[in-house]
Amino acid sequence: MPITASNKTAGTHHIVVRPNASLTPEGARLYFAFISIVSLGIAIRFTVLGLWPILLFAILEMVLLGGCILYILRRNERMEAIDLDAHQLVLTQKEHGRERRQQFQRYWVQIIREKGLHAWYPSRLMIRSHGKSVEIASFLDEEERSELEQNLRMAIATG
Repeated sequence: MPITASNKTAGTHHIVVRPNASLTPEGARLYFAFISIVSLGIAIRFTVLGLWPILLFAILEMVLLGGCILYILRRNERMEAIDLDAHQLVLTQKEHGRERRQQFQRYWVQIIREKGLHAWYPSRLMIRSHGKSVEIASFLDEEERSELEQNLRMAIATG
């Protein structure tokens, strides 16, 4: 489950939201090593038989596959943390090695869920206060976004 909530004592709540990532860095390395060995092994065999362009395409294929795996692993590093105490809500968003922190007064915070333009578009979960709104959990599916919305509403209400 990509949503974890903890520390509900003394009126504080801590909710961490991460993308659902089934590919671990270790698994990615093993997968890439296996595919590289097989692909380059076949390409080297054809190179020995005189078909040298196959090796160039195999190398290009491995470079593209490695780039795609790195992109996926980097996207899976995203994280959003919501810290809620008696007076404020602090939203910390981490993506691509950058961290963005925003604070909202707890009393004025609104949790808003906007429907997509069409039925097949995902909804958007927003935190809004004093004319400032921030989208959260854009990487979650509808069911997980709904669960997060309920957790946030309950955390804000229970104070």
